[in-house]
Amino acid sequence: MLVSVASDIALVIDDQGVIRSVALGGTEPVSAAAGEWLGRQWIDTVTPDTRRKVEDLLSEAAESGVSRTRHINHPSPAGSDLPVAYTAVRLGHGGPLLVVGRDLRAVSAMQQRLVDAQQSMERDYWRMRQAETRYRLLFQIATDAVLVVDADTLRIVDANRAAGRLFGGTLQDMPGRHAGYALAPASLPALEELLGTVRVSERPGDAMFELASGGRIHAWVSLFRDEGSTLLLMRAWPDGGQIPPVADDPMLPELVRLTPDAVAFTDEQGLLLSANPAFVELVQGNEAASLRGRSMADWLSDGGEALNVLLAAVRQSGTLRLATRLRNERGHAVDVELSAVLIHNGDSNNIGLIIRAVQPRGPGARDRGHMH
Repeated sequence: MLVSVASDIALVIDDQGVIRSVALGGTEPVSAAAGEWLGRQWIDTVTPDTRRKVEDLLSEAAESGVSRTRHINHPSPAGSDLPVAYTAVRLGHGGPLLVVGRDLRAVSAMQQRLVDAQQSMERDYWRMRQAETRYRLLFQIATDAVLVVDADTLRIVDANRAAGRLFGGTLQDMPGRHAGYALAPASLPALEELLGTVRVSERPGDAMFELASGGRIHAWVSLFRDEGSTLLLMRAWPDGGQIPPVADDPMLPELVRLTPDAVAFTDEQGLLLSANPAFVELVQGNEAASLRGRSMADWLSDGGEALNVLLAAVRQSGTLRLATRLRNERGHAVDVELSAVLIHNGDSNNIGLIIRAVQPRGPGARDRGHMH
């Protein structure tokens, strides 16, 4: 009786490995069928993959009088195996073995929850990395010079190719330099004032500046936060001119065409200008030419309202990440992650979009419209 109280199950086993007595303890029996084990070989009550552990446990207890604890599984009519941690003790010289076990279902359930949580974190991590990759593609597609600036130090954190062409520098050597390194000395105080004002007010601002190499630029600055850091997004373009054409990345158009993510470009009103094959497939269209000129509102699940929110956010901050739903030509809705960037094109602006279909993640997956 004392043994059954101190453990979840206790077995008395003879020298032939046959169960002669069964005592169950705990509030929930280890197995409803345990009472039917009497007279059976103990090894016949466990799963095939743990039979060897039973043999080792019995052999060890017979030789030394006590065994190490081993995790052994019993098959269950309910489907899931019943894990039990067993230890055996010899009762006197030549006596039977007393085998006591502790139910491990609670431990196994906790381990499974930990595994599920780890897998969920890994999935979230890779989804974040994939979103970052798509975002960086748009970042480099943008024809505006774009700098990401640390709001505290006013040093460059990231830059795109257009910034390298406008300010003179490479993607490798620009990070870490002061945001105004390419400006004429007389323009530095005005730039620092603009950056400081945007940081404090959290409202976008713009101004004209002189380049050290000659010429003037128009710069537009907005504030955003990323993983706890306060950053400034600075977009710049020549005053009354065009940024020199891209000459260092001839593969970029081919990459846009071949990427499995849907890529589209619209005008400032959200009317489609061009799209890659993946976008045509996502919306179930016939061909890109037949979709040209249509509004993105035709495919956003909330129609014109969602498009207005998207356009306003991109105009204000220059970039956008959004979890939303897309409705294809057949009326079927799909969950998507959308990244957008404002592309300066002379006197007008375009918007670049990268869209990727995602799988819903449980009840919370229906909560849409979260912007980053």
